[in-house]
Amino acid sequence: MSLIKLDSALFPNFCYFRLNFPKATAGGTGFLISPTRVLTAGHNLYDPFPDRGGQVNSVEVRFPGSNEPTDLTTRVRFTEVWRDLDSPLTSRGLSAFDYGVVLLNRPVNIRPLRFGVSSVEDAQEAIAVAGFPVGAAAPFGTLYGGQAPVEMPASDPDLFESRIFYGVQTLKGMSGGAVWRLPEDGIPIVHGIHTSFGDTTNSAGQHLGSALRITDSVDEWIRKLL
Repeated sequence: MSLIKLDSALFPNFCYFRLNFPKATAGGTGFLISPTRVLTAGHNLYDPFPDRGGQVNSVEVRFPGSNEPTDLTTRVRFTEVWRDLDSPLTSRGLSAFDYGVVLLNRPVNIRPLRFGVSSVEDAQEAIAVAGFPVGAAAPFGTLYGGQAPVEMPASDPDLFESRIFYGVQTLKGMSGGAVWRLPEDGIPIVHGIHTSFGDTTNSAGQHLGSALRITDSVDEWIRKLL
């Protein structure tokens, strides 16, 4: 399913990054989970391949849906396992450890997003995903999103335990965006962190987007940093 442009004022807790790596500059997405913590994809903070040069030197954080000024921080956290190049799933964008947190220099006056553990049963419903594409597809800092039913990958079905798959055609730069659903109380709850598109397909051969599922172990790691 295609992306649509979203009003960032309706999503003030989404932010975009300018990622200053040792060998390159890139863009990425994150979302606020506390007044001083932003959850994102691990590869936005540490690139395990040589083209960017390892750990990001600094992260410029901008919340375009609010009046908060840009925050420039050097404080980031990711799992040590994310550095492990021995896993073939790292290069495919399907690692179970592709998550990290950006530590802001000061609190922001924005309501954080709610997040929680995602069971396989929770993720049977339709989900939504949003992020900030980079490149010719959209002006930098423009929020796009889409929604689609959760799907099962045609290969590697065991990945469903640690990931969520969906047919939204995301773009480069949207990695780190929230993947959420609306429970009965109507307040979004984030169940995943978008990390890739096209690394796997459904039974019809169509490419799928993929998010790292917030499992018990991921949730525990994140909450230690709050």
